[in-house]
Amino acid sequence: MNAEFQDLQHQDNPHNGETLRDQRSVMALLEELRDVSLPFMCQFAGDNEFNLTVGIDRDFGCVQHSANDGSPPYLMAIAPAASGLDRREMTFLVGDTATPIDGRYRLPISLVKEIVADFVTSGKRSENIVWEEFGPSR
Repeated sequence: MNAEFQDLQHQDNPHNGETLRDQRSVMALLEELRDVSLPFMCQFAGDNEFNLTVGIDRDFGCVQHSANDGSPPYLMAIAPAASGLDRREMTFLVGDTATPIDGRYRLPISLVKEIVADFVTSGKRSENIVWEEFGPSR
């Protein structure tokens, strides 16, 4: 599968529009993104009609899976209970707007990388994580 990268905060990111096809390129890009001004959101739009919207901070992030056309369901990855992560609300920048994300969706950055790599290489949601549906009414 192919997935196109788009930084939702930094319009001048030189990787915007880049097509990713393999785990190695995904891991390298995500590691590089940890060195830009944080926290922010980006997107990986698959050629399979689905995308991942990913929040990135130095040591944690979040991941949403949805259809490219914006139709439901909207699924958020939930950290394993044993992760011991802080559950406070997170905020990521999207178009210079602070976007709050519930703390139960906080994932260690290593898991964020794994989820994105699984998506780019297989075109599917990772089976190594629990996904929770959410909507505008929540």
